[in-house]
Amino acid sequence: MKRNMLLLRCLLLVGLCFSGCGLSSTPSTMVDFTPNGKTIVAACIDGFVRAEAVSEGGLACEIDTKAGRVVSLAVIDDNRAVAANADKHSFSVYDLKSKKATSELRTDGAPVCGLFHLSGDEVLVFDRKGKLERWDVGKKDGALASATLPAKPTAAAISKDAATVAVSVKKSVRIYDSHTLALLEEIAFASPLRSVGFVEGTRLLAVLVGKKLFVYDREKRNKKLVRKHDDNRWMTVSRTLPVVMTSVDKNLHFHIGDPR
Repeated sequence: MKRNMLLLRCLLLVGLCFSGCGLSSTPSTMVDFTPNGKTIVAACIDGFVRAEAVSEGGLACEIDTKAGRVVSLAVIDDNRAVAANADKHSFSVYDLKSKKATSELRTDGAPVCGLFHLSGDEVLVFDRKGKLERWDVGKKDGALASATLPAKPTAAAISKDAATVAVSVKKSVRIYDSHTLALLEEIAFASPLRSVGFVEGTRLLAVLVGKKLFVYDREKRNKKLVRKHDDNRWMTVSRTLPVVMTSVDKNLHFHIGDPR
């Protein structure tokens, strides 16, 4: 119960952040939480990375990236996050305590548009043209593995054990091994996908197709419609609890628990 209440509080903070209050007077493009659950970190359109303590409230950290709109962000540990700015062929590592960038890693492809933490110092990096790469932010040796998607991804999600990544591309979900980036499975839908997330281990996927939210069972290979909204915009599924967050217009709606 305490975990659910803490997460609900975090989700409400997300709602404040997206509505232009709370963390910032400007909207955020993405938010993430530190592993200890004490801090919410936001990528903001004014070029700042901001962090707020969940229990105390108020800004704990504000970093000016000096490179324009921050389009993606992923928390690595309780003190570090990676972030990418619009139109940049790189992403940077930020220390939330010193409030400084500690390194900048340059990619060879198109501008970076997505970042996801795997485990340790490893992150997944997406670019605008559909290139997927695995990087170790503690090294400067370049990508450790890569894969090319058929088109720009609309969304991606990492399983709780960080072993599998699901990527929505046009009308399908592509499942990859997050270490080798080998394609494991492709799941077709009738309409373009808006978002995707793992619900239970790596077996169940929550998929937002147009205005409909489905749960897909990879073992049984069947899709189940669980709800329909008037105008869904985005969704995310927590890696620690089966939480689905959907946005209708500018208002956030939260469903805590199994979306089935």
